[in-house]
Amino acid sequence: MHANVATRHLPSPTLRRFAWGFLAYSIAVILWGTIVRATGSGAGCGDHWPLCDGTIVQHSHTTEHLIEFIHRITSGVSLIGVVALLVWTWRRTEHGHLARRAAIASVVFMILEAILGALLFLL
Repeated sequence: MHANVATRHLPSPTLRRFAWGFLAYSIAVILWGTIVRATGSGAGCGDHWPLCDGTIVQHSHTTEHLIEFIHRITSGVSLIGVVALLVWTWRRTEHGHLARRAAIASVVFMILEAILGALLFLL
């Protein structure tokens, strides 16, 4: 019975795998952002943030377009992923669990990163 009580406090193995996988994905997105910055591709989509040259689907296949467009897509998926992580964690853990606080912090940091990225682009 003691083991049952202890395991109730742990997120499911599937949720833990998703969280670790999402962390790896987020690191890859950050590293891709450094490629955007290093190659000067940040202006590859013109002044149409968050779209790329005012469209969702790209017709131009320049390297700068491709690098920046991939970064915008992967960043958007990151935002969806972090919200999914928060909802899933909230539903599967108990009140006060550390995983809940970590998921909230992840969403806050993701939103701050998006705001900083948008400001950097727009200003």
